[in-house]
Amino acid sequence: MPVLFNPEMLQFATAQVKSVTTALGGAIRVVIDPENSKGERMVMPFHLARNYMKEQKGGDYLVPRHSEILLYDRHPIGFEGFPYKAYMSATREELDIAIEQWSSRIRRILQNKIIDYIKKDTFHSWYIDGYVLYGLVDESLWINGSEPLTKDGTFRRLRVPVINFTDLSRGMENVHYVENFISERDCLLLNAPDGNVYITPPIWTNLGQVGSRKLDGETSEKVDNSLFDYIDQQLHVNINFALDTAMKITTLFGHEKAEPLQLPELMMEYQTLNLLRLPKEVKQTAPCGIQFTHVMAWLMGLFKDPSCLHTMLEYRSILKQLTTKGLQTGDVMDDSMIYNEGYDSESVPLYNFNQIEYYRTLVDEQLIKNVA
Repeated sequence: MPVLFNPEMLQFATAQVKSVTTALGGAIRVVIDPENSKGERMVMPFHLARNYMKEQKGGDYLVPRHSEILLYDRHPIGFEGFPYKAYMSATREELDIAIEQWSSRIRRILQNKIIDYIKKDTFHSWYIDGYVLYGLVDESLWINGSEPLTKDGTFRRLRVPVINFTDLSRGMENVHYVENFISERDCLLLNAPDGNVYITPPIWTNLGQVGSRKLDGETSEKVDNSLFDYIDQQLHVNINFALDTAMKITTLFGHEKAEPLQLPELMMEYQTLNLLRLPKEVKQTAPCGIQFTHVMAWLMGLFKDPSCLHTMLEYRSILKQLTTKGLQTGDVMDDSMIYNEGYDSESVPLYNFNQIEYYRTLVDEQLIKNVA
C-alpha cells in the first residue's frame, strides 16, 4: 500500500533564506550563523525552489528573507517566503512584529481546513507522495471503479481526488469549502495474475499523457482500452531509463533487484563494460530490450509497499521518467528513418584508414595545384 498520511509527521521550520536556485535539482542557502553571511547550502526540491523564486521575483537577496519550510518525514513539501511587499510602508518595529506573528498560507490552510476534513472523511483513506495528498477508496472497489488501458484489463486507470501542496501555498484562506482545493488525477492500477492489485501515486493529470509526445497524431487527452497495447507496439524504453533506474534501485534495494533491467545483455550487445560512456544519442534512442508494460508491471510489484516517503519519492521519479523521457519511437533506429528513399546502410561505402589517407592526400595535392 502507499504511504498513509499522518498529520503528526508534519513539521514547520523557519529559515532566513539568502538565495534560491533551481540548478542541480534545486537548493537554497540559509543563514544560520551571522558570521557566515553566505549561508549554508540545503537541498530544496526543484518545483518548490521554482515557485518560491516566482513569488519572490528572483533568487538572490541582499538581506535574508524570513521563510517557512513545511516538512513531512524530514522531506520538504512546502516552501513560502514572508510577503514583504505588503509591508512596504511599515516601520521596522511593525515589520518585526508582523514577521514574528506570520505563518505560511500552506500551514494555516492545512491546520485550519485540510487536516480536519481528512479526519472526518469516512469514504477515503488519504495518502501522500511528497507532492500531493490523495484519497483512495477501499481496495475492494478499485477494479470496479477503474477503466481498462489494455484489452485484457491488466492495466487500468483510477481517478482519485488530490490536494496539491503547491496549490495550498497559493490558496485563498477565506475559501469556505475544502472541495475547492481538490482536483482529480489518474492512478495506474495493475490487476496482476496472482490476484493482487497494485497502484501507483497519482502522477498524471490524465493517463493519455503517457507517450503522447512521441506518438504522432495522438493527443494528451486520448485514453482508451488499448492505449498501453498501442504504446508497446509503437514505442520502446530507452537505455537512459535503464541506467538511471538501475542506480536508484541498487541504492534502495541492492543490485540483485536491478537484474530484470538486463544490463549485462546490453554490455554484450554494445561491447562495453561501461554503458554510461555510450554516446548520449545512443542512450536516448536505442531500446533497452524490455517492453513498456513489462517494465511498468515490474516496478509496480517492486514498489508495492513503500516503507517511507523517501522511497515513494524515488518511485514517483522513476515512473515520471519512464512515461516521459524514458520512451522513444520504436522505429527511430530503422534505416528508413536514417537514409533517403532507396538507400540503406549498404549504400554507404566503408573505407579503412589507409584508403581515407590516400584520398585525403589526393585532395591536398589538388588544392596545392589550384593555389599554384
